[in-house]
Amino acid sequence: MTPADVDSAPVAGTAQTSNAATQRVMCVNCDICSSRNGQLIHASERMFGMGGAFDYFECGDCGRLQLVNAPSSLSRFYPPAYYSFQPSRSDERSRTSAGRRWFARKRNAAVLFGHRGIGVLLARLRPNPRASELRALISSTGLNNYDARILDVGCGSGQLLNRLGSVGFKRLIGIDPFLPQDAEASDGVELRAVPLEQVDDGPYELIMFHHSLEHMPNHHDVFRKVVDLLHQSGCCLIRMPIVPSDLLQRFGPAWAELDAPRHLSIHSVESVGRLAAQVGLKVASVKYEEIAFGFWASELYVRGLTLVDPATGCFRNPEDHFELGELRKFQSLADEANRRQRGGRAAIILRHA
Repeated sequence: MTPADVDSAPVAGTAQTSNAATQRVMCVNCDICSSRNGQLIHASERMFGMGGAFDYFECGDCGRLQLVNAPSSLSRFYPPAYYSFQPSRSDERSRTSAGRRWFARKRNAAVLFGHRGIGVLLARLRPNPRASELRALISSTGLNNYDARILDVGCGSGQLLNRLGSVGFKRLIGIDPFLPQDAEASDGVELRAVPLEQVDDGPYELIMFHHSLEHMPNHHDVFRKVVDLLHQSGCCLIRMPIVPSDLLQRFGPAWAELDAPRHLSIHSVESVGRLAAQVGLKVASVKYEEIAFGFWASELYVRGLTLVDPATGCFRNPEDHFELGELRKFQSLADEANRRQRGGRAAIILRHA
């Protein structure tokens, strides 16, 4: 892309930003819809307080945000304290008997897939909180058995795959180019230190991007690869930040989910739909998933605080900075934003068109 300075109106929804942050805009071709109609949001790295100056082009047609001036190397923005690489909890299936595992799978299948029989009774007598937590995720994908092959793109240390393995899934692959090496995280979970373009062992019934797509460049190539790897009856689940949102309107560059410069692109439903259509996919469903975190983390940034406490290297505890009533208000705002389809997080299901 070849940027050129042109006149600009202030960035929409950034009333709290300075005039200096909204004086000028780059004329950039949106690489989803090719529009040059848009404006800039000027941001900096705030999770760790690294600073810097990063420009996001907000497309005036499809709504997508794309980072204009990505660093040549992003590795320093993913220090060891970055959350996706925190150790995964170990799995205890190998220490239980085959009989217990059989009963557990039956119980969990009743919760996850709606299977009938003895599993329903077992679920009532010995409920499994983890299966209940995963029920919404599994039901949204349409999976109905444990034999589905699942690929988690940008898996980090494999925490989600370990959770899926612990409730009975057994064909689980996680990929992440930032992993130090290939590994078997637990029974049935294989982790590969490779990028998506090197995966060639499809088809998969479920391909997942859990807050990883926004970290990846070249989304046209990503979606084409998804089409190649996805089973004809399978689905792709993308959970990610999304625009437009109440949070971007309220916080502007201080919106925590902007997460400059790690988030290279933040989609709208419109831009996902356009991109999907170009490769033979379609948007099957959208569910907004905003949580209180989006509000309290952004408020920390407004106050000049980082999300990660430099003294401990850990995420700040919101209870140390906000009253209980404030935290409840943040959750109420998140729930209301989701109801109006203005939350800053969403889960999108893609299927073959």
